[in-house]
Amino acid sequence: MKTTIKTVLLTGAMSVLAASSSLTAAPVVEKLIILGDSISKHGPAVESLGWSGNWGMAASSEDKDYVHLFLAKLTESQGGKAPQLIIFAEGGGTITGKGAVKDKIQAVGADLAVIQLGENDKDVSEAGYKTPYESIIQALKAGNPNVRIFCFGVWGQPNANGPKDIPIRELCQKYGATYVSLAAANRDMTNRAGAEKRFTHAGVNWHPGDKGMQAYADALWQAYTDPAAAATADAAALASEVSKPVAATVLMTERWDGTSGLKWNPEPKVDTGSGKNAAKIVSADANGSVMHVVVLPVEKFRGHTIRIKARIKGEAISEKPKPWNGVKIMLQLQNAEAKMDYPQAPTTVGTFDWTEVNWTWRVPENIVSSKLAIGMEKVQGTLYVESIEIGME
Repeated sequence: MKTTIKTVLLTGAMSVLAASSSLTAAPVVEKLIILGDSISKHGPAVESLGWSGNWGMAASSEDKDYVHLFLAKLTESQGGKAPQLIIFAEGGGTITGKGAVKDKIQAVGADLAVIQLGENDKDVSEAGYKTPYESIIQALKAGNPNVRIFCFGVWGQPNANGPKDIPIRELCQKYGATYVSLAAANRDMTNRAGAEKRFTHAGVNWHPGDKGMQAYADALWQAYTDPAAAATADAAALASEVSKPVAATVLMTERWDGTSGLKWNPEPKVDTGSGKNAAKIVSADANGSVMHVVVLPVEKFRGHTIRIKARIKGEAISEKPKPWNGVKIMLQLQNAEAKMDYPQAPTTVGTFDWTEVNWTWRVPENIVSSKLAIGMEKVQGTLYVESIEIGME
């Protein structure tokens, strides 16, 4: 499977090389459309994010975001003739969200289009990601069959071959669009706004800062003016990463013997009655909640699938008032828009002997805070947790 993916992707990159040899001087761009999320434009969100701008998030000013850096170079290359700039972008923007305004995108009739999307999309299935992305490209082409389309890879991907980048490359190959790799920009953590220390909110700091925005603009300009060089760089990144073996890695294990180094808040009571250490969590109030939380290293998990295994036992755990209540082996994930997600393992009620809970979750690229919570919510009873293993796949 890996060999097939590598062949398809490298073939796509080399097709750009072949096509670039026949490029002539580009016509004057009259309409430039940007389809993006907060990296392209985010309105003020002072209370929730400490952000007061109305441009690409984390740039220090409008002229420092990648959209306006690219626009300035394009205008200069056209002898001072600036194209009309149309931006469809907002905080939390998604591929499916842009699909809902396909008619408006088509009506623009742009002759140059930039798609910067994927960071906020959770569903990476073909139906939930690739198909709606393809519909956006089709809408652009319906508006102008000669439109030149440039598609960015996804910010924050852990490598050049992230699961969100593969379908974008494939669609670029299918429709003659140009893939704009962010592999180099993603590897350099000083491209993050956090390195520039202008903002305090982790969500804002996750975004590209001025240096990162310049990296975006440089990658786009290279793809626009020299697609052969851009394709060569991306092919090299793929060649070095596609073939790397992916091995499951255990990052941390908790057995309640003081060796894990994990700092639970609050620390659970440890029971030794079964001959092994186990966290003992008691809930006497069926309307209350008892939780123990530990912070996870978000930089390690971001963009990866994590596996959580827990060995648990229950005594007289009451029925759940809602399906999401009950025994909790749950992640608490906050994204760059300060929105929370609470994926959790399926668990049972009543009295049950030692059982292994084993589940996986793909952590999105735009997560800025990750925690693991164990305990009970709106049920009463006793829960024992003998061990927890957290790994990455």
